[in-house]
Amino acid sequence: METLIGLLRPRSPVRNIGPASAACALALATEASDFEGLASVAERFSREYLHCRGARLQLNDAGACSRLREVRLDQEEWVVPLADGRAGLHLMLEANEATGRTWSDQDCAWIDLVDQRLAEILRFQDRDEEIAAARYNEHLQRALYTIADLSYADISVPEMLARVHEVVGTLTYAENFYVALYDDILDVVYFPYYAGIDDPDNSTASTHLKARDYPNSLTFAVVHSGKSLLGPSAELRASLGMFPDERLGPECVDWLGVPMLEGDRVRGTVVIQSYDEKRRYSEADRALLTFVAQQTLSAVTRKQAHDRLEHEVRRRTAELAETNRTLREEVRERQRGQRLQAALFRIAELAGGHGSIGAFFSGVHEVVSELLNARNFFIALVSADGSELSFPYFVDEHDRPLQTRRLTNGITEWVLQQKRPLLATRTRIRTLAEEQGLLVFGTLPKCWLGVPLLLDEHAVGVMVVQSYDAEDDYGPAEQEILQFASLHIATALERKQAQDRLRRAYSELERRVEERTEELRLANQDLREQIQVREMTESLLKHETLHDALTGLPNRTSLLERLRVVLSRYRKDPSRLFAVLFLDLDRFKVVNDSVGHLLGDELLIEAGQRISGCVGSNGLISRLGGDEFTILLEDIRGVEDACQLARRVLNVLVDPIRLGDKEIYSSASIGIAL
Repeated sequence: METLIGLLRPRSPVRNIGPASAACALALATEASDFEGLASVAERFSREYLHCRGARLQLNDAGACSRLREVRLDQEEWVVPLADGRAGLHLMLEANEATGRTWSDQDCAWIDLVDQRLAEILRFQDRDEEIAAARYNEHLQRALYTIADLSYADISVPEMLARVHEVVGTLTYAENFYVALYDDILDVVYFPYYAGIDDPDNSTASTHLKARDYPNSLTFAVVHSGKSLLGPSAELRASLGMFPDERLGPECVDWLGVPMLEGDRVRGTVVIQSYDEKRRYSEADRALLTFVAQQTLSAVTRKQAHDRLEHEVRRRTAELAETNRTLREEVRERQRGQRLQAALFRIAELAGGHGSIGAFFSGVHEVVSELLNARNFFIALVSADGSELSFPYFVDEHDRPLQTRRLTNGITEWVLQQKRPLLATRTRIRTLAEEQGLLVFGTLPKCWLGVPLLLDEHAVGVMVVQSYDAEDDYGPAEQEILQFASLHIATALERKQAQDRLRRAYSELERRVEERTEELRLANQDLREQIQVREMTESLLKHETLHDALTGLPNRTSLLERLRVVLSRYRKDPSRLFAVLFLDLDRFKVVNDSVGHLLGDELLIEAGQRISGCVGSNGLISRLGGDEFTILLEDIRGVEDACQLARRVLNVLVDPIRLGDKEIYSSASIGIAL
């Protein structure tokens, strides 16, 4: 029997004895492409050459099989360990076969080939499993990068979470998925995103729920405990002492919720649900969703901070836009004032000239034409006795100059009597004609604007512009301009009085222009200051985002951004080596607890400064948090460069650090990744 045991054990190199080995080699080459085929060949050869009643090839789940063993007395089952004990060939031999027959290598040498082929198949399976695991890890890494990148996308938080839902759906079953953010002060959850068959119209999204109103909610159970839950929803509620609640939707086959943690603080939860018996969740899904939840929280936090910043920028931009609009209005007002000022100068020059009254009126027409449409323009004056109306200046596209007439019920006389301007369209003129019996001399215009020429509240004439093209040629602005001009035109009839009035008007206008100019200068100065403040704020926010608030060193985000650049450069040029040194201050917690957090912070600041002094221009030191620092060393020759830097860092930390009246001795533990 001992001889049989020795013959059955597989050997390496393989025994190449007899026809059985040759037949086995052929069978393995043609039939044993996988484990099932190999098992079939092994079982067949066991019956044929070892005369077994039965045989089976079986993988071992509980470690290697190191020896043959007997199972029953009336029937012996021999187990041949194969592939270093990872499998066993179970042989069922009659007792007389095992002891009463003479065995040789020719009977058992084929086992060597089976052992060799099994080892190859298992190696291939191991490789395939490693490849599958690597692919899954790569897919998971890409998914997490995608989630991290979403926080910088120009989309809203619900849109970002919808993208996160899509990413999670590529990793596990997530048809029913929602994210709840938790306010631990108000004890309220908010659902920025909700997708599930229990809410097909997405009405739960953007809903706020109070904990006291939903005592049987698994969502609140997660955020209150800070622990994940996995299992059928009904069983989870029963285990937590909760009761069914129709408001929470139908019970699901599997419910998986994990908290989103920020340190010890619960900020929300991510939940996936399954209503399909064939789709259940495992501990691997729990671990996956836990990791995804933290990435999602980071993305949501960054997105919310980014949205708040954008909101503030939009608010400030709106304020600047409003200020700019006000400035433009003031500029337009100034330009309008300048045009009116120019018109005033021209009218003053005309009034002070020695030309005829006709030349004066012609010059006035030119000035008015620069301010508005005055192709059809005339001036009417009342006679000294107030009985007649003359037209010393008349320019019209359709009618000849009007002759002097006695005052009657005309539209021009209406302005004289009312002593106020009249802006009328063709429709209104017809209405006035019907209601008040006004007369229209000449062609009926589409738009008519007349202003009185007043001297000491006495109407001495009328200045009129009219349009035959459109009813909206004139409006309140044109009326104001023409009315302004009429005041100075009327003064020409009383030159002495007009000169005095003109000087006062000019002085007043000059003062107003200077005030507006000063206001504009101050507004421009304020605008520049606001822009400078905004630029400084944006720069400060960017610096705070990438640097640690305590030490002023780059933070984890800055390190990751630089590390991505270095990795990309290394993939393109493997000769550009780099190393990452992870540094942890020894006994920091003891020091922090003994001397206080303030001195502990000073210790971190001093340690960061000393470490920074050891890092050259090709290195980046960052603080990850707590007493953890990281040094990214670029363009090194090899691991010795990193070791030299580590020694320098350890040396500078040997000297005691004086904090107030205390001397603190500290050292560090450094890990190097090349």
